Amino acid sequence: MPMQRTGPLTDAERDVLGRLATGQSRDDIASDRFSSKTMVTMYLSAARDKMGAASGLEAVARFAKAQLLEELIKEERASLIKQPLDEAEEHVNNITHNTIHRYQKRIKELLP
Repeated sequence: MPMQRTGPLTDAERDVLGRLATGQSRDDIASDRFSSKTMVTMYLSAARDKMGAASGLEAVARFAKAQLLEELIKEERASLIKQPLDEAEEHVNNITHNTIHRYQKRIKELLP
């Protein structure tokens, strides 16, 4: 079955690009995940074509950059979610502190 040269990257293509981006050799990837170095090269070639990259190195660099951007976006989203939660917690703490202070003051007023 010939490899598709258009459309989204397959899991295998993403895996090859990711492993190459972390410095693994084609031989290492082949022995760990695929049957041969030729298969690794075929996945890299298909990914390169789908990405419109001039070389396998460019495809790996683009993939690594995209992965980094995805991580930064995830971190930013988590930060945006956490920020309102932190603000809400601070608000509740302030209300609780003020309420306790009022009750303590009232108790002092009522006690002789």
